[in-house]
Amino acid sequence: MASFRKRGSGGWQAQVRRKGYPAQSKSFPTRAAAVRWVRSIEFEMDQGTFVSRNEAETTTVAELLTRYLSERTALKRGAGPESYRIRALLRHPLALRYVGAVRGVDIAKFRDERLAKVSNGSVRRELTILSQIFRIARKEWGIYVDNPVREIELPAPNAPRNRRLHDAQDGSDSEEAKLFDACQRY
Repeated sequence: MASFRKRGSGGWQAQVRRKGYPAQSKSFPTRAAAVRWVRSIEFEMDQGTFVSRNEAETTTVAELLTRYLSERTALKRGAGPESYRIRALLRHPLALRYVGAVRGVDIAKFRDERLAKVSNGSVRRELTILSQIFRIARKEWGIYVDNPVREIELPAPNAPRNRRLHDAQDGSDSEEAKLFDACQRY
């Protein structure tokens, strides 16, 4: 059963209570927006597809990053570089957003902002971390949230290195000769 209450600030609060489901409430600027939200929640409950989004609407990206850093990154062999990237992500304004409010547009804006400062490979690694936290939050931490990183194009990977041994032009030993000498010593 739904109920609506006029708030002192001029907004409306909607509340849905149904047996077998946790109570849901949310504030809206207009009664029409509250009614639309109630209809969508009740429809999901009727269909048996309702999943509470309360935790996604009250958890920030920073909280997920911090949890991922302590629970997952600490166990990895490459914990140093990944923890450095996570700490950098924690300083970005995106970290202050609620998880349920992050959209693909926000991630695309983050990507474009970072591409102006760092290489494609760095941005790809940062986006991989963000994708991981959204995936793990949904599958293992019980926070119902879509993965907005999947909605955007990742930057192209960096071109592979193309390193060749060079002949010495000044009469000294070539790189190939130095390499063979070093191999013979061991």
